[in-house]
Amino acid sequence: YAADTPEFLRGLFEQLAPIPMLLASGNHDYVGTTSPYRTIEWTPNVHVFTERELSPLHLVDGLTIWAAGHDRPADTPGLFDRGFRVDGSDVHLALFHGAERGSLFLQEDGKQLHAPFDETQVVEAGFAYAFVGHYHRPRDTAIRTYPCNLEHLAFGERGERGLALAEVSHNGMHRSGEDQAFVRYAAEVRARHKPKRNLMKLLDQKGW
Repeated sequence: YAADTPEFLRGLFEQLAPIPMLLASGNHDYVGTTSPYRTIEWTPNVHVFTERELSPLHLVDGLTIWAAGHDRPADTPGLFDRGFRVDGSDVHLALFHGAERGSLFLQEDGKQLHAPFDETQVVEAGFAYAFVGHYHRPRDTAIRTYPCNLEHLAFGERGERGLALAEVSHNGMHRSGEDQAFVRYAAEVRARHKPKRNLMKLLDQKGW
Protein backbone atom coordinates (compact mmCIF):
# COMPACT_ATOMS: atom_id res chain seq x y z
CA TYR A 1 0.00 0.00 0.00
CA ALA A 2 1.02 3.62 -0.43
CA ALA A 3 2.54 5.47 2.53
CA ASP A 4 -0.53 7.69 2.94
CA THR A 5 -3.08 4.84 2.78
CA PRO A 6 -3.42 4.29 6.56
CA GLU A 7 -4.12 7.97 7.25
CA PHE A 8 -6.53 8.08 4.32
CA LEU A 9 -8.45 5.15 5.77
CA ARG A 10 -8.39 6.65 9.26
CA GLY A 11 -9.98 9.82 7.93
CA LEU A 12 -12.52 7.90 5.87
CA PHE A 13 -13.57 5.72 8.81
CA GLU A 14 -13.85 8.83 10.98
CA GLN A 15 -16.31 10.32 8.50
CA LEU A 16 -18.38 7.12 8.68
CA ALA A 17 -18.71 7.25 12.48
CA PRO A 18 -20.66 6.02 14.36
CA ILE A 19 -20.95 3.11 11.90
CA PRO A 20 -18.66 0.35 13.23
CA MET A 21 -15.59 -0.46 11.14
CA LEU A 22 -14.16 -3.93 11.82
CA LEU A 23 -10.62 -4.66 10.62
CA ALA A 24 -9.23 -8.21 10.40
CA SER A 25 -5.72 -8.42 8.94
CA GLY A 26 -4.40 -11.02 6.50
CA ASN A 27 -1.01 -12.48 5.69
CA HIS A 28 0.07 -9.52 3.54
CA ASP A 29 -1.02 -6.83 6.04
CA TYR A 30 -0.38 -8.83 9.19
CA VAL A 31 -0.33 -7.13 12.59
CA GLY A 32 3.36 -6.58 13.38
CA THR A 33 4.89 -4.24 15.93
CA THR A 34 5.08 -1.38 13.40
CA SER A 35 1.82 -2.19 11.62
CA PRO A 36 -0.58 0.72 11.04
CA TYR A 37 -3.14 -1.42 12.84
CA ARG A 38 -1.11 -0.67 15.98
CA THR A 39 0.43 2.73 15.24
CA ILE A 40 -2.55 4.64 13.84
CA GLU A 41 -4.81 6.37 16.35
CA TRP A 42 -8.09 4.95 15.07
CA THR A 43 -11.39 6.61 15.95
CA PRO A 44 -13.69 4.92 18.51
CA ASN A 45 -15.91 3.37 15.81
CA VAL A 46 -12.95 1.32 14.51
CA HIS A 47 -12.28 -2.09 16.05
CA VAL A 48 -9.03 -3.81 15.06
CA PHE A 49 -8.81 -7.54 15.73
CA THR A 50 -5.15 -8.06 16.62
CA GLU A 51 -5.35 -11.58 18.07
CA ARG A 52 -4.81 -14.60 15.83
CA GLU A 53 -7.51 -16.51 17.73
CA LEU A 54 -11.16 -15.71 17.05
CA SER A 55 -12.44 -13.16 19.55
CA PRO A 56 -15.99 -11.78 19.93
CA LEU A 57 -17.40 -8.32 19.43
CA HIS A 58 -20.99 -7.90 20.60
CA LEU A 59 -22.15 -5.56 17.84
CA VAL A 60 -25.85 -5.11 18.69
CA ASP A 61 -28.42 -6.98 20.72
CA GLY A 62 -28.60 -10.51 19.35
CA LEU A 63 -25.56 -10.26 17.07
CA THR A 64 -21.93 -11.16 17.76
CA ILE A 65 -19.06 -10.87 15.28
CA TRP A 66 -16.07 -13.15 15.78
CA ALA A 67 -12.86 -12.17 14.03
CA ALA A 68 -9.12 -12.75 14.05
CA GLY A 69 -6.03 -11.10 12.61
CA HIS A 70 -2.83 -12.58 11.22
CA ASP A 71 0.34 -11.78 13.17
CA ARG A 72 2.78 -13.23 10.65
CA PRO A 73 3.20 -13.39 6.85
CA ALA A 74 3.00 -17.20 6.66
CA ASP A 75 2.34 -20.43 8.57
CA THR A 76 -0.75 -19.12 10.36
CA PRO A 77 -2.57 -22.18 11.76
CA GLY A 78 -6.23 -22.92 11.14
CA LEU A 79 -8.69 -21.09 13.38
CA PHE A 80 -10.97 -24.09 13.80
CA ASP A 81 -8.49 -26.96 14.05
CA ARG A 82 -8.64 -27.08 17.85
CA GLY A 83 -12.40 -27.52 17.99
CA PHE A 84 -13.39 -23.86 18.35
CA ARG A 85 -17.10 -23.28 19.02
CA VAL A 86 -19.16 -20.17 19.79
CA ASP A 87 -21.52 -20.00 22.75
CA GLY A 88 -24.69 -18.09 23.49
CA SER A 89 -27.99 -17.60 21.66
CA ASP A 90 -26.89 -14.68 19.44
CA VAL A 91 -26.58 -14.88 15.68
CA HIS A 92 -22.84 -15.46 15.28
CA LEU A 93 -20.93 -14.28 12.20
CA ALA A 94 -17.26 -14.88 11.40
CA LEU A 95 -14.82 -12.44 9.80
CA PHE A 96 -11.31 -13.60 8.99
CA HIS A 97 -8.60 -14.12 6.38
CA GLY A 98 -8.16 -17.79 5.55
CA ALA A 99 -7.95 -20.45 2.87
CA GLU A 100 -10.87 -22.84 2.45
CA ARG A 101 -9.17 -26.10 1.51
CA GLY A 102 -11.83 -27.23 -0.95
CA SER A 103 -11.55 -24.08 -3.08
CA LEU A 104 -7.79 -23.88 -3.46
CA PHE A 105 -7.85 -25.56 -6.88
CA LEU A 106 -10.11 -22.78 -8.20
CA GLN A 107 -7.61 -20.04 -7.34
CA GLU A 108 -4.64 -18.64 -9.21
CA ASP A 109 -1.39 -20.59 -9.32
CA GLY A 110 0.82 -20.24 -6.27
CA LYS A 111 -1.93 -19.47 -3.77
CA GLN A 112 -0.96 -20.78 -0.34
CA LEU A 113 -3.03 -22.22 2.49
CA HIS A 114 -2.88 -19.53 5.17
CA ALA A 115 -5.12 -20.20 8.19
CA PRO A 116 -6.67 -23.17 6.34
CA PHE A 117 -10.16 -24.41 7.15
CA ASP A 118 -12.92 -26.64 5.84
CA GLU A 119 -16.38 -25.24 5.20
CA THR A 120 -17.90 -27.85 7.51
CA GLN A 121 -15.82 -26.43 10.36
CA VAL A 122 -17.64 -23.10 10.06
CA VAL A 123 -20.98 -24.84 10.58
CA GLU A 124 -19.69 -27.07 13.36
CA ALA A 125 -18.35 -24.00 15.18
CA GLY A 126 -21.88 -22.57 15.35
CA PHE A 127 -21.59 -19.72 12.85
CA ALA A 128 -24.53 -18.57 10.75
CA TYR A 129 -22.17 -17.28 8.07
CA ALA A 130 -18.52 -16.40 7.43
CA PHE A 131 -17.09 -13.44 5.53
CA VAL A 132 -13.64 -14.50 4.40
CA GLY A 133 -10.66 -12.92 2.68
CA HIS A 134 -7.58 -14.39 0.97
CA TYR A 135 -8.79 -15.84 -2.32
CA HIS A 136 -8.93 -13.38 -5.22
CA ARG A 137 -11.59 -15.21 -7.24
CA PRO A 138 -15.10 -14.54 -5.91
CA ARG A 139 -16.97 -17.58 -4.66
CA ASP A 140 -20.11 -17.90 -2.55
CA THR A 141 -21.79 -20.81 -0.80
CA ALA A 142 -24.68 -21.08 1.67
CA ILE A 143 -22.28 -20.73 4.62
CA ARG A 144 -19.48 -18.41 3.49
CA THR A 145 -18.43 -15.84 0.90
CA TYR A 146 -15.19 -14.66 -0.67
CA PRO A 147 -16.27 -11.28 -2.11
CA CYS A 148 -12.58 -10.65 -2.89
CA ASN A 149 -10.77 -7.39 -3.48
CA LEU A 150 -12.80 -4.54 -4.97
CA GLU A 151 -10.24 -4.14 -7.73
CA HIS A 152 -8.40 -6.69 -9.82
CA LEU A 153 -4.91 -6.69 -8.32
CA ALA A 154 -3.07 -8.27 -11.24
CA PHE A 155 -3.48 -9.20 -14.89
CA GLY A 156 -5.24 -12.53 -15.25
CA GLU A 157 -7.53 -12.22 -12.24
CA ARG A 158 -11.07 -13.15 -13.22
CA GLY A 159 -14.54 -12.62 -11.81
CA GLU A 160 -16.70 -9.63 -10.91
CA ARG A 161 -15.76 -7.79 -7.74
CA GLY A 162 -18.04 -6.18 -5.21
CA LEU A 163 -19.24 -5.71 -1.68
CA ALA A 164 -20.99 -8.47 0.24
CA LEU A 165 -24.23 -7.12 1.69
CA ALA A 166 -26.13 -9.02 4.36
CA GLU A 167 -29.29 -8.66 6.42
CA VAL A 168 -29.27 -10.14 9.90
CA SER A 169 -32.35 -10.93 11.99
CA HIS A 170 -33.08 -13.08 15.02
CA ASN A 171 -33.80 -15.91 12.60
CA GLY A 172 -30.29 -15.78 11.14
CA MET A 173 -28.61 -14.10 8.21
CA HIS A 174 -29.79 -13.60 4.64
CA ARG A 175 -27.62 -12.83 1.67
CA SER A 176 -28.71 -13.20 -1.95
CA GLY A 177 -26.74 -13.13 -5.18
CA GLU A 178 -28.44 -9.87 -6.10
CA ASP A 179 -27.13 -7.76 -3.26
CA GLN A 180 -23.61 -7.14 -4.46
CA ALA A 181 -22.69 -3.60 -5.45
CA PHE A 182 -20.08 -4.03 -8.13
CA VAL A 183 -17.39 -1.48 -8.84
CA ARG A 184 -17.04 -0.73 -12.54
CA TYR A 185 -14.88 1.67 -14.48
CA ALA A 186 -15.08 2.67 -18.13
CA ALA A 187 -12.50 4.84 -19.82
CA GLU A 188 -11.44 5.79 -23.28
CA VAL A 189 -7.92 7.17 -23.31
CA ARG A 190 -6.17 8.16 -26.54
CA ALA A 191 -2.62 8.81 -25.47
CA ARG A 192 -0.45 7.49 -28.28
CA HIS A 193 2.39 9.90 -29.03
CA LYS A 194 0.96 12.45 -26.59
CA PRO A 195 2.96 13.92 -23.74
CA LYS A 196 2.15 12.80 -20.23
CA ARG A 197 0.71 16.22 -19.35
CA ASN A 198 -1.98 15.79 -22.03
CA LEU A 199 -2.96 12.42 -20.60
CA MET A 200 -3.21 13.89 -17.10
CA LYS A 201 -5.36 16.73 -18.48
CA LEU A 202 -7.70 14.19 -20.07
CA LEU A 203 -8.06 12.25 -16.84
CA ASP A 204 -8.72 15.50 -14.97
CA GLN A 205 -11.49 16.43 -17.44
CA LYS A 206 -13.13 13.09 -16.80
CA GLY A 207 -13.01 13.73 -13.06
CA TRP A 208 -10.46 11.01 -12.23
